[in-house]
Amino acid sequence: PVIPLERMGLATDLTACPLDPQLMMNPPRMTWELPALKCTRPPGRSGHTTTGGLLDGELLLFGGGGDGTYFNDLWRFDCEGLEWKTVKVEGTEPQPRAYHTAVHVGERLFVFGGWKGDEFINDLSVLEVRREAGAEVRFCWTTTEATGVAPRPRAYHTAVELDGKVIIFGGWGAQDFCADVAVLSVTEDGPPTWESLSISGEGPKA
Repeated sequence: PVIPLERMGLATDLTACPLDPQLMMNPPRMTWELPALKCTRPPGRSGHTTTGGLLDGELLLFGGGGDGTYFNDLWRFDCEGLEWKTVKVEGTEPQPRAYHTAVHVGERLFVFGGWKGDEFINDLSVLEVRREAGAEVRFCWTTTEATGVAPRPRAYHTAVELDGKVIIFGGWGAQDFCADVAVLSVTEDGPPTWESLSISGEGPKA
């Protein structure tokens, strides 16, 4: 399979210098390719997220920023047809941000933290994918408030899904680097919950 990789830019600090090309890696050939895209595509940016698994054969791009502009838009990329599609989303959109994380659990995408241009944030936004009759897909931002104590504001952190939980590690906060681990427990019904975590052993340095 050909794996798309957004190469929207490399940033040395929080003010990105976005580039525009989209490169694709062809693993069997071990070559980078520049596809011919005949569609409207997202503006150049860095610090965005691209998440697979919610839609078959598609990636979801959210947020990012560059040149002093920050985004909260959502795009779909068809990996087979090599086509970008804008997404109409219901509900209240999250505030624009970059260097956040976006992890899907089931039919929901959990967006946490990031940098919004003037401060680090630690809010949690949830995008629901609702499948209607006739294979139609609707997207809706929900205003679910997580219970428990949220991690402190940060960007440049990592997040993965494990057994229905979102595991968050590290990042860069307002004053220093972070070396903590946070866990968001997700259920089908009821709000997500931030859990306290007791870890033994020597962890990675901040």
